[in-house]
Amino acid sequence: APAKNLETFQQVVNRLFPRGNILTIEPSMNQNLKNHTMHPTRGHQWSIVSKLGWSDSTSSRQASSEKIGYVKVEGDFSWYTPLIGEKTLIFGFHCHAGRIFTLENRNIPFDDVFHVGGPMSVRGFDYGQISPTIMIGNMRNPIGAKKSIVVNFELIFPITADFSMKGRFFYDGGAGWDAPGTHGINSVDLEPILRNNSFHYRHSIGFGISMLQPQPMKIDVGL
Repeated sequence: APAKNLETFQQVVNRLFPRGNILTIEPSMNQNLKNHTMHPTRGHQWSIVSKLGWSDSTSSRQASSEKIGYVKVEGDFSWYTPLIGEKTLIFGFHCHAGRIFTLENRNIPFDDVFHVGGPMSVRGFDYGQISPTIMIGNMRNPIGAKKSIVVNFELIFPITADFSMKGRFFYDGGAGWDAPGTHGINSVDLEPILRNNSFHYRHSIGFGISMLQPQPMKIDVGL
């Protein structure tokens, strides 16, 4: 069984890290009306990003399962507003949702799948912990997801009068599901090692500090 698990894991890894060149087309729309890029107190920002990725091979014998072909669509929105004065208490909200479609049973590169969990999505979790993973022994190996959703709520307050250092209480939540690179692999081989492949919303609360001086820095602790 361990040898078979490793063989199945290697199949997935080969699909997530294929060799060759990839042609991508990335149309997008966005608007940024926040009053500060790094430390906003009011305003909103939104973006819609799409990406088409495609690769082919000079070898006619290469199977479609060894090539790249996908369409990725993402939506992102953030909003900030003062609750008690412009530099007293700020409410911040952010959400992100994404979906990836594979073309002709082709693959998605590891860098382009969604990795939910970690400081850039749901704080308090390890990188990719809330997305599909493959367990080999006691080691969790994140392989990413084709579908994701993340929400973040923050209450932001100044620690210094000029707002160059601020604290925040946050609530994060999200899920990543539908593993890439598993098409055509026997479900009997995948079932013992594949985790978090279905929608399972996880969340955390925590506290953080951000500062501009003496250099930009951000520290968050989530539970």
